[in-house]
Amino acid sequence: RNAKISVKNCAIHNSSYNISADLGNNTFSIIWINSERLDVTIPDGYYSFDDLNSYLQYVMTSKKWYIRNTSSSNPVQSQFFISFKANFIRYTTEIGILYVPDTMPTGFAYPVTETNEVLGWTLPTVPKYPQIILPPKLMKLFGFKTMSTFPSNTDASAKQNITYVSDTYPVLNDTFSYVLCCNMVNNTYSAQSDALHMIPLTSQYGGLIDNNPATTNWLSIYESQYTDLQIRLYNQDFKAFIPLDPELSLTLII
Repeated sequence: RNAKISVKNCAIHNSSYNISADLGNNTFSIIWINSERLDVTIPDGYYSFDDLNSYLQYVMTSKKWYIRNTSSSNPVQSQFFISFKANFIRYTTEIGILYVPDTMPTGFAYPVTETNEVLGWTLPTVPKYPQIILPPKLMKLFGFKTMSTFPSNTDASAKQNITYVSDTYPVLNDTFSYVLCCNMVNNTYSAQSDALHMIPLTSQYGGLIDNNPATTNWLSIYESQYTDLQIRLYNQDFKAFIPLDPELSLTLII
């Protein structure tokens, strides 16, 4: 009766994915210049924008949707027509779309052969843009509020490459803190009555978060008889998840 509980120390690894099927942000679509649509599923994981661009290039390479360098004086090995990039100066992201020309640029060639039978596509008769489509949750990750199809049409008659800059800041990781909940806690200060302690993600992905509260924050314990103490882990929105690294070091004061 009248018992209280507080966290003295907590150590846990930052081991939650930022892109996954569970988060609903792991898909996008590409429409190539021949109108072929490819729906892409990103494997669950933790990705930077460079990682996402590398995976995009992997997908484009597997479909042979690029042209290759044939000139030793050209430092570009492959020319991809869609790219992702973080703009650290402006705290935004960029989606780059290059037009696919109607004639092969000097020093470049088709990936394998110049015969349509092998590639399944040829350069268009007039310049065209490929398109990429982002679903709403991936739009949020990139920082785009309304635009989801880049570009909105395939007409590249002006022969201009396009860079789309996000409307607002990107949200690379929708989880910015972990919340420990406990079956014994009666927290009258939180909408989640069993919320025990919040742990800001102060380390990079895979790093150890060693959390030592500066003050002792006492919370009431429900008056009851207990046979066990249960700890559950949520994100800041109180969505339950299982961290990839389940090891947790927790010191409580009761």
